Amino acid sequence: MLDYKGFSRNWTLLFAWLSFAWLRLYGQDGSLDGSFQSPLFKVPVSIIAVESDSRILYVVAEDNSRFSIGRLTSTGGAVATLNLGDGPQTITSAIDVGTIHIPGATNPATINVVKPLANGQFLVGGTFSHFNKVARKLLVRLDANGAVDPSFNPANGFKGDNISSIVVADGGRIYVAGKFSKFGNVDRNVGLVRLNPDGTLDSSFGDSTISFGATVSGFTLQPDGRALIDAAYANASFQATYQVYRLGLNGGLDGGFVSGAGTPVTPAPLWHALLPNGQILVTGGSGFYNGVAVNKTLFRLQSDGTVDGAFPGLSLALSNVGGLVSRFLPAANGAVYMGGAFDAVNGQIRHGLARLKADGTLDPSFVPAVYVIPSPEALVLQPDGKILAVSTVIVGAEVKYNIVRLNGSGGTPPLGLQLGQLTLLSGGRFQLPVTGGPTTVIIEASANLTSWQRLATNSVLNGVVSFTDPSANLSSTHYYRLLTPP
Repeated sequence: MLDYKGFSRNWTLLFAWLSFAWLRLYGQDGSLDGSFQSPLFKVPVSIIAVESDSRILYVVAEDNSRFSIGRLTSTGGAVATLNLGDGPQTITSAIDVGTIHIPGATNPATINVVKPLANGQFLVGGTFSHFNKVARKLLVRLDANGAVDPSFNPANGFKGDNISSIVVADGGRIYVAGKFSKFGNVDRNVGLVRLNPDGTLDSSFGDSTISFGATVSGFTLQPDGRALIDAAYANASFQATYQVYRLGLNGGLDGGFVSGAGTPVTPAPLWHALLPNGQILVTGGSGFYNGVAVNKTLFRLQSDGTVDGAFPGLSLALSNVGGLVSRFLPAANGAVYMGGAFDAVNGQIRHGLARLKADGTLDPSFVPAVYVIPSPEALVLQPDGKILAVSTVIVGAEVKYNIVRLNGSGGTPPLGLQLGQLTLLSGGRFQLPVTGGPTTVIIEASANLTSWQRLATNSVLNGVVSFTDPSANLSSTHYYRLLTPP
């Protein structure tokens, strides 16, 4: 397979901006990984999940009850291997690649989470009552080809509204969180269950003495097996609040973790992220947590649940109003990627994605090369430190969407190439400094990132590659990529 680097040229942009952009492309944190090229979609991708073989599952919402699941190779190519029962369907909101329609239910349904398993199967959670015309309430396990696994039928499903989180622990036990009050015929006072690998209830996990209503909006599992949850709690006065709770190994409340008066349900639930050192990032606050003044956008708890007063907090902006955080991706080195609906962090331009240092301050070395769509489940940190996200692509006058991969901490830039400033000469000719790579490269051009035309196979002379694109003009967008010969 060929390795490549891609770069784009929009003739309507200013040269001054281009000169800066080319200097910070490939290999630097936030730059596009040119070895990854996904198809284009007419609607945003809502979920991205990486399988154990590095292939990528994605979900596209056709409407409020119809979804499509597709699979990409590790470099973004479409893979038509899913067999989802009904065969190919006409996609209501058409996309530009072949996917398979999944009937969620006769009533409006959604897919909220996809969790790949080590054996190639994957779990799907949401609001459906049927999947591929098979009765499955809120949770289903699919074989690698997309067929419903008949051996996994968890107690006739859940009684409730939705599944929002799925975590698979060592040994294959499955934690399922959401808004539900029953699992099969078993009452659940908190919207969290632990299932055995075959889908049966693990009755050793759960405590009937606690009650948060039936809503768990977020869930993470500590290395020691204790669970952290974001949950709604109604006190004796029926004043509903959101709080981060820690559960013991048996599912009961952990008395060593501070729980008290949380944040009112309005304006929004809390969301948390567990950091490698045991501290906890929290977003969605109202200005106070457990009676302590906190940053409304982001604050941090110590490992015992007390507020970390040394955490600096952030200021987000979106179109002159406060921005929102919807996703955390903690990295092994203590840094945290943060996604959401914002265009600036502490006054620095960051469109939908930023990286925080371990001390909570903004990392100035990570600047995303694209606008990132703020879809929480469509932002993934790969083991190699690269980030998968959804972005927009302008093709002519039409807005489309694609999955992009950005270089991040720990990632290895493709080819080791470093690209300098692109220079436009007369007659559609270009020159581009190239260092750290091969002596011969292939140059290809595209108008849509889907079909590519080879322009030339050129030698890199004195660190510079030159090529000509006779179809380039001042009113269209063109994309170029460099490949190494096999």
